[in-house]
Amino acid sequence: KRICIIKHLHTLFFDLTNSMIRLMMPSEMQKTIKIDVEHLAMINLQKSHQIQMYLLSNDIYLPKILVDRIAGVCYTFDSITKSIMNDNTEENKKRLNDFYIEKVRPLLVFTTDYYSIFYR
Repeated sequence: KRICIIKHLHTLFFDLTNSMIRLMMPSEMQKTIKIDVEHLAMINLQKSHQIQMYLLSNDIYLPKILVDRIAGVCYTFDSITKSIMNDNTEENKKRLNDFYIEKVRPLLVFTTDYYSIFYR
């Protein structure tokens, strides 16, 4: 059961990060491919909430450090996303990009490594 939960959590988190990347695109590119930033940001907030609810309902199967790290990432992501919704500037996008590089990508690797420990 733990393997399935970690795998699904990784899938949810990976889906959020793919959507997050679209939010970081330069404004000109977003306009060219017709991305509605407000709508995309709302979808991303919903995805983040879904991850947090999944964590709460399955936290007995997951190590506390993993739950805390993912919850913290979701909380910070929500805050930055709301900033972008209020002010879609390159500065806010840079904050999201820096956050992605420093916190999100390492967490994706961490969950993949953690999953592989149990899968072997």
